[in-house]
Parts: sequence; C-alpha cells; structure tokens
Amino acid sequence: MDYRKLFKFRACVDWLAFEIETGSPTHATTIRDELDVRGYVTPLNTRPGGVATRFSVPFQDIENWDDARGRWDQTQGQLKARNRLPSGAPRPDPIITGIEVSFDACARAATPDDLVDMAVRFFAFGNVVADYRSSGVWLNDVMVQKVEAVMSRHDVRRLLLNDRVINIGNVGDPVTQRVYFKTKDNGAPLPEHEHRARAEVTLQGAGLPFGTLAAARDFEFQTLAKAGKKYFSYRRQCEGMEPLPALIHSRYAQVGKREEWRTGNRSRRLYDPDTCADMELNRLARDKLAELTRRMR
Repeated sequence: MDYRKLFKFRACVDWLAFEIETGSPTHATTIRDELDVRGYVTPLNTRPGGVATRFSVPFQDIENWDDARGRWDQTQGQLKARNRLPSGAPRPDPIITGIEVSFDACARAATPDDLVDMAVRFFAFGNVVADYRSSGVWLNDVMVQKVEAVMSRHDVRRLLLNDRVINIGNVGDPVTQRVYFKTKDNGAPLPEHEHRARAEVTLQGAGLPFGTLAAARDFEFQTLAKAGKKYFSYRRQCEGMEPLPALIHSRYAQVGKREEWRTGNRSRRLYDPDTCADMELNRLARDKLAELTRRMR
C-alpha cells in the first residue's frame, strides 16, 4: 500500500498531566472545577472522605514544552488566587505524572473506507505492549466487551465504525494503548475532512520515560517506535502465502503482538510467522514522532 499517497500522517501530544499540590485537603472535583480542566483529575494521596493534597491534572492539546510550562504557571496562579498553594517555596521543576501520544492517519486521497481500514490495520498489525488480557472495547467511557471476544477483522471494522474504542490495558496501568476511528472531539462531530484513524499510547507512573518537565525537554519521541518499547510499530502479512492460508490469516483480529510460540523443545516469544515488519509504515511513524520532537522543542 502506498501510504503516503493515500494518507497524511501526524503525531501529537493529546495531553500532559502534572502533579498539583494544595496546602489543605481538597476534593478532586473541586480542583477540576476551579481549574476548568478537561479530563479526570486524579487524587494521588487520598485520605478519609475522599480528599487529597496531591493531584494528577491533565492539560489537553499541548503545543510544545513552553506551552506546557505556561499552563503550569497559569495553574499555579489560579491556585494562589484561591489561597490553595502549600506554604514554602514553589517547586522549581514541575513533576509530570502522565502523557498521551497519538499517531494519526488523515485522508489525502483516501476514502472514508480507507480511513477505517487504516484504523483496523493499526489494531490488527500493531505491536501490543500493554496488557492484552485486560483489553476492552469501550463506548462512551464504558467497557462493553472484552477484546479477546473480538474474533475477526470484520468484527474490528464493525466496532470501529460504530464509535467503539479498542483499549489495550487497564485504565491506570503504566502503559495503555488505544485504537479508534476518530470522528468526534469532546462529543462534538468533526468535519469529514478531519476524520482520522488514530493509535494512542498513554504512559504514566512507572511507564513514563521522564519524571519532570526539565527532563521531558530532552526526550525524543521517535524512541516510542524503536527497539525495546515499539509502541508504534506495525507488521503486515507476508507475501507469497498460498491463497487459502492467506485468506484465513487475513481474517484474524490481531496478529501484530508477540506471543509464545513453540519452537523445537522450547517456547519463545515470537511474532506471527506469517507476518513481517511493515517497513514503510514503521518509517512513517518514526518520522512523524521525530517531527513531534522538533515541534515540542
């Protein structure tokens, strides 16, 4: 497939979460309302009554690291105006608690069906790093079924066409991955020319590659697609397969993850032997993540 002819690709930071500290115990909903943030504010040191003094607060659509610093400074100003800051000197280097990075395919010459097919490809041939056993299909923030119950690529396509989100891993895990066909933003329909196939990775806690804003400025996003993590790494069906095995294989819901395969007298974690690395798509993912590194700086 000529990806560059059909699609425009882009990587972006969906949100970045900072640790916010208050001088006295407060509810997360209060912090969310006072700071007027989208997304969930998560208490980090919950006390009796559901209050806390440390929270993970997400900031949406971060343009670059200077923008992130500006959002942090603005938040500190809002907390100060409400006398919510703890006593003592302010923290010089904000602590980062989470980040979500997306890899998008938008239409260049592609049809809507092509976009859905690309979203299917992101899932079916994508490298699964998060806990697949905990994977679920979600609709409106509610899990409606387990991913393990999705048996065919036809099922994947049907689910994505019906606004389902395939979520790999539990919410709150160090690493979670998501694939969906994005046609809405915050519940509002997007213009058709902004529809896109999207693959996301969320990193938090032990999954974060950095802990502070200063350290994040040196991070290279292209490492998310390289050896080791390979959050944005894809495979394709091998050429030269016999027609019937190729047809059967083409119907499997997910063939991109490494699994236990029996080889000789031992088991090894290997990729599906009927797949090979999708060199073109992998190169595009690395290139767009490298562009994201430059934009963030």
